[in-house]
Amino acid sequence: MNFNCGIKSISISASAKKVYEELDIIRPKHISFSLMLAISADEYIKNHKKGLVKLDHFTTEESSSKIPSFLSDIEDWAGYITSIDNEEVKVLQDRILQLQNIMDQRDGRTNLY
Repeated sequence: MNFNCGIKSISISASAKKVYEELDIIRPKHISFSLMLAISADEYIKNHKKGLVKLDHFTTEESSSKIPSFLSDIEDWAGYITSIDNEEVKVLQDRILQLQNIMDQRDGRTNLY
């Protein structure tokens, strides 16, 4: 990435949106949001070099950090599904459909997209 130019744009996913909103709430108002991102990145780099922080610690509670392992007890899955919001339910439904399509292909069945 070329950092010699002054403007960069970022993609903001649904889960990242929540993080950016929280960052905006806690940032001092005399600091621009882009500077706050740089300060956050600097803090992460310093802690990561010391082995104190791992990138996967930044997932939201509502998302992948609580997803049960694939073969977990069904009660774990039931609890997870009832705890997530509608947007995350849609993401999960899409993944289930993708997995079902793969299984159907494996079994030689016709896919119904």
